[in-house]
Amino acid sequence: MLVIKKSVFVFFCALVPFVINDNQISNMISSLRFSTKNPYFFKDLNTFNYTDFTAKKVWAIYRHGTRYPGKKVISKYMGLIDHIDSLQNASFLTNEEKSAFKEWKPMPIDLKHQKFLTKEGEEELYNLGTRFRSQFMNNFNEDQTNITIKHTPTQRANVSARKFVEGLFQSTANNHEIIEVDRDDPVLRPYKGCPLWRKTVKKNPASLNEKKLLMESATVENLVNEMRELTQIKDLDFADIELIYNMCGFETAWRHLPHNGKSIWCSFFKNEQHLNIMEYLEDMEYYWIDGPGFEITRKVACKTVDDMLNHLDPTNEKQSLSFYFTHSGTMLKLLTFLELYKDDFQLTADKLNYQRQWRTSHIDSFASNIIAVLYESNQYGPHVQLLHQESVVEIPKCKANEFGMCSYDDFRGFYENKIKECNLSAICNDKDEL
Repeated sequence: MLVIKKSVFVFFCALVPFVINDNQISNMISSLRFSTKNPYFFKDLNTFNYTDFTAKKVWAIYRHGTRYPGKKVISKYMGLIDHIDSLQNASFLTNEEKSAFKEWKPMPIDLKHQKFLTKEGEEELYNLGTRFRSQFMNNFNEDQTNITIKHTPTQRANVSARKFVEGLFQSTANNHEIIEVDRDDPVLRPYKGCPLWRKTVKKNPASLNEKKLLMESATVENLVNEMRELTQIKDLDFADIELIYNMCGFETAWRHLPHNGKSIWCSFFKNEQHLNIMEYLEDMEYYWIDGPGFEITRKVACKTVDDMLNHLDPTNEKQSLSFYFTHSGTMLKLLTFLELYKDDFQLTADKLNYQRQWRTSHIDSFASNIIAVLYESNQYGPHVQLLHQESVVEIPKCKANEFGMCSYDDFRGFYENKIKECNLSAICNDKDEL
């Protein structure tokens, strides 16, 4: 592998125009396809003020922002510097790319800071807070609203929560209590306390059968051979390509010495099909581990949805806001339970479907978020609007109004049927569950 040999590290990614303004930055980021290593982006600063409808309650859950990788990846990343000189003779690079490599150095990361939130992650959450303030807080009186703020016991979730609160409440941020929950909190991180899911899905080698089949297929073999031919690196293997694919996503999210808006390590991927394959491999793994692949994975999120429904209950007339800060595993299981981005096929090795909805680059980037808003209307009664990445999404099995809102009764009815037997002890310890 290149991480331990005197050889050239390479990566690949579709080239994009030089970034010169905010719109182009947004368009560039929205085109990135680095799975859960994507930086956060949003389309527009929407305003959610509607005639006849007033926001009364909000339940929101956020993935932490951009972070550093784990210790093993950090160590391999630091080793990239040993191969920069070799790149100056690479015929497949332009002179501009060679110059960018000559100036490149790895971002210094203390191993003690593995998976810590970066300054870019802090910005993502702070900006989410400021946008929420401008979009919704005109409907809420801070002094008269029940406000709940919780995060998992990790540095990245803790700082994400605090930066969001700073953006949301500005000068009064210190007045609000931020609660740290247990590691296996049933709402914020239910899978940590589910031994059956860990045994039968997370730690079960069979869960990665489809990914393994694809990695052993002619499709991936051809990808590696084509990359070897392009780079003239005879000992290039898939593990090298996978490492640089992930690090290119990280460096782009960190905005570390960008070249045309991306990490310079992205400049070698000039074949769109290669990128399709790498992205599909990532999506396939998350599909079977954290997504719709197994029924128990969906069921694990039932307490999260139950908490959302209880929070939005219009029979409790007090205004309320709930903000939760968690991780990728919770976000993907919640999206699965809510039946968002649901394809009518499974992600398998025998058919690489590039038109799928389950695309983690879009649905589970850093700082990914789901927001449920209860609106009151004297004329139409209580309605719910569901947002993902700050944009209104269609609620399954719901006859929505022109604002994408579903009546509260229909909304609750659809999901309540799925949580009637929401007993995590039974779900997570029944050996016959699968």
